Amino acid sequence: PERTSPRISPDGKQLTWLAPDARGNLQVWVRPVGGKDQEAVAITRDEKRPVVVYEWAEDPGYLLYRQDAAGDENFHLFVVELATMNVRDLTPFIGVRMSAWETRGKCPDTVLLSLNLRDRKHFDLYRVSLKTGALELDAQNPGDVTRWVIDANCLARGAEAALSDGGTELRVRDTIKAPWRSLVKVGLEESVSLRGFSLDGKRAFVTTSIDTDTDRLVEKNLKTGAERLLAHNGGSDVREVLLHPVRFTAQAVTFEVGGKPVWTLLETSIRGDFEALAALGNGGLPRIASRDRADNLWVVYFVTDAGARRFWLWDRAAKQSTFLF
Repeated sequence: PERTSPRISPDGKQLTWLAPDARGNLQVWVRPVGGKDQEAVAITRDEKRPVVVYEWAEDPGYLLYRQDAAGDENFHLFVVELATMNVRDLTPFIGVRMSAWETRGKCPDTVLLSLNLRDRKHFDLYRVSLKTGALELDAQNPGDVTRWVIDANCLARGAEAALSDGGTELRVRDTIKAPWRSLVKVGLEESVSLRGFSLDGKRAFVTTSIDTDTDRLVEKNLKTGAERLLAHNGGSDVREVLLHPVRFTAQAVTFEVGGKPVWTLLETSIRGDFEALAALGNGGLPRIASRDRADNLWVVYFVTDAGARRFWLWDRAAKQSTFLF
């Protein structure tokens, strides 16, 4: 691609995207928000492999990207310090793979990542400091966990496990020192997924097909087990769940209607934004690629079956859109 994957920095001051360098390798480029594309500079300089997956750290002085060596898919996590353009490998272990990473605003110096460092067959959860590179084991995989789920306080509070009979179990713990316990356990004929936690950590957002023909989104009380229905469509599973990255509320979900994904809004605070964005998309489904911490600037794109993705910068306060590419 000529350009793709734009992101806004957490402080809303800088815009990044992927574009090829002189050798044709995709790199991350950055310019000030409101600046001109000619001002952009490359902040990654990988000479052998294109950069294809990256995100801002919660600290806007750092940017994270994933890279492997010669296509071996043993991905490492790299950090770029923008002030110096210094690049460091946060997972410098031979033959070890980093499968996923997450960050939270309450711990801007910390990255939580899945890594098969202890056992090549299983991915444990680690936390690493951006400034020092210190790596610490956060949660050990008992052998069946396929995904870790982090709460707003940067703690591994949830896990999805694939059971030997083909079923799925959702596990939670009340504190990082508390034992894991089963929240939901289903057989092969049902599906469940842990989508995240509320800001206070007392409730979980779960998609589940229990007692229905399609997956619905519920808010589950972790103490009592009581459920509150948030969204359900008898003709479609819940596809995408949009959680607010700071308030940790469920804002919207997508269902498939007439063969195409359609948003169902759960919060009125974003209704005006989505109505305005619909006018830009020419029938395409708007998706939020990133947003700043103040939730004022959104980078959005539109998914359509009749053309390439189109990226815009949406200013919520000014209700103004700027076409990016």
